[in-house]
Amino acid sequence: GCPIAGLTFGERAWTVQPHPEFVARLADDLLALRVNLIGAEKVAAARASLSRPTDSPVVAAWIARFFATTT
Repeated sequence: GCPIAGLTFGERAWTVQPHPEFVARLADDLLALRVNLIGAEKVAAARASLSRPTDSPVVAAWIARFFATTT
């Protein structure tokens, strides 16, 4: 549901919409608390996606590299 997940502004600012620090268990717990807000169908679809691999290690490397090379 997020067509633009991240942006850079020149070489000094970087932003990311998703939460790469969320592990599947945390995301599942948060979804369980928000069924009434989000809707059962969307929550079920999101929960089904939690078993898929994520790019969290790749994103973590991007974040680390950004801070290591930005002055």
